Amino acid sequence: MQNIRWAAIQPLTGGMYLGAEEAIGHPAEFILSYPHLADENNNEFNLLQYLKKHNRCPHYYTFNRGMFDSDNSLLAEINPEMPEYANLDLVVAVPVCSGLSMSTKASDTTKQSRNNNMLFITKYVLQVIHPKIYVFENAPTLFGQRGKELITEFNNLAIDNSYSVIYYKTDTRLHDNCQLRPRTFVIFIQHKGDTHCERPCEFEYYNNAMTPEQFFKSLQNNIQHSTQTEPINTYAQNYVILDFMQKTFGSAWYDKLPTCNIIEYCIKNNLYDSLLEFAKTYENEDIRERAYNHIKYIGDTLHAGKNPYSNSCSVRKNYMKAVQFRAIPNMINPITHKTCSIRDLLCMMGMPTDFEFYGNDLAKIGQNVPVKTAKFIVEQAIQSYENSTKSTQCDTTVNVIYQDNIKQKTFETLF
Repeated sequence: MQNIRWAAIQPLTGGMYLGAEEAIGHPAEFILSYPHLADENNNEFNLLQYLKKHNRCPHYYTFNRGMFDSDNSLLAEINPEMPEYANLDLVVAVPVCSGLSMSTKASDTTKQSRNNNMLFITKYVLQVIHPKIYVFENAPTLFGQRGKELITEFNNLAIDNSYSVIYYKTDTRLHDNCQLRPRTFVIFIQHKGDTHCERPCEFEYYNNAMTPEQFFKSLQNNIQHSTQTEPINTYAQNYVILDFMQKTFGSAWYDKLPTCNIIEYCIKNNLYDSLLEFAKTYENEDIRERAYNHIKYIGDTLHAGKNPYSNSCSVRKNYMKAVQFRAIPNMINPITHKTCSIRDLLCMMGMPTDFEFYGNDLAKIGQNVPVKTAKFIVEQAIQSYENSTKSTQCDTTVNVIYQDNIKQKTFETLF
């Protein structure tokens, strides 16, 4: 794969870029993105600092447009210093996914503006760059009824520009990881012949899920020599809850609990009043009141049979939740029994142990693609292209396949 010429568009925190680089064996020709993403405390600053540290930073170009512009015209989209597009083999991208997010509370107008980022980049790659392979990642709901309108648009773009398409739904947990993170990868494979309907070669299926304990044990030697390993104690109640569990059960408290939300566990096991009293008299005055009020709110809401829509520390034995803004402050390392560190979160995203995260917005760690998952997808995409047969006749009417790695099944239609 040493001769492959590739580029990255809007790589964000960098997992897709690093996965592609690992699969191919050398840096990209260039990165094309938006100016603000490279600013300090924004996503791509982290990736660029890492690449500079290792002397493998490619040229960085920017679009002359906003990420959520609704205008899909392709004129004068990048700055005057144009990258060399000729004969690119592969382009990888990480368009904004929150337009399809199951957790977003944004309006339909806002969600559509976010989807415009994905639509514009796809159109730009297929019509302007026209590489042999284009790979991007997005929300799991793209693979299904919710993504129907977008899928129809992508499939039409593929036909108009002589590509086939593979929609590959998978989960980070299946790729040597413990993070339950279902995602959809979209792969456009350029036709080798003069036809509008070549069936793409299928990807392999892969399943090597790990429990949190197995995953973090496998990383212990690397993590202990890294930086950014201090627990994240963003929420006051987490100090109190973990100290209470230590006081009640001793140092092995984590191993004694089942998978559970700890406040719910305390309610079910007649420990809630003791937890409240512990919080009320907690030795640290700076966080005592905040912790008490939060724990009481959660307890009162649960007692009323309602969902508090607010998390607290949870024990996870079979998998970890996805690294995203709501879960990050409450994730517990199964080895240290403390809230996860920045290093723990980066490791769950597959980032190298000397990759540094800058800034305070930890949610940006999750605006990312796990490196091993990206590497697998890129390797499969290259293999699919290489195995496709050049044809000058349209011998099939299928140029799209849908593969579900979670179910280990292939479909020729989703609707």
